[in-house]
Amino acid sequence: MLRVGRERPRVVGVLFTRATRLRFGAEDTAAPLSTAYAELRAAAATIAGERDVDTITEVLWAALHGLTTLSRSDRLRPRHDTDRVDLLVAQFRAALDT
Repeated sequence: MLRVGRERPRVVGVLFTRATRLRFGAEDTAAPLSTAYAELRAAAATIAGERDVDTITEVLWAALHGLTTLSRSDRLRPRHDTDRVDLLVAQFRAALDT
């Protein structure tokens, strides 16, 4: 997602900032968005345990959205995207392991 944010900023703008009633995990969501959401949901399912996987997915999606938005607007230090995503994933895993 961060790479797409840098390489295709208009796509990210449409996905995240344009006013819409589109939900990413809904049955009527367009196929490309459903595919992206399903991949993130599958990753979240590996750490969800007994917790609600859709809530975890939504929080991860929102966190990645924030990182992408801040990164593409040059509000974060350059060349640290991978470190930030690794930290985010590690924090989620640690929080859900307890």
